[in-house]
Amino acid sequence: MVDLKNHNLNYKIRDHSLAKIPLLIICGKKEVDSNSVTIRRLDTNKQENMELNSFLKKFSALNKAPSNI
Repeated sequence: MVDLKNHNLNYKIRDHSLAKIPLLIICGKKEVDSNSVTIRRLDTNKQENMELNSFLKKFSALNKAPSNI
């Protein structure tokens, strides 16, 4: 889901964290300027900043259906 509501970024992060969204991919101005994304997981309070191409390679594999061959 993409949150395009007219709220500031901190409000959106808090709102989705309280809603127990397991994984937040944050792309604010800082991330756009550095061609990266920030990843926040519900199970930890740590944030991870990752270069966009690395993120796409790592997480696109999770979106693929398992092979039954």
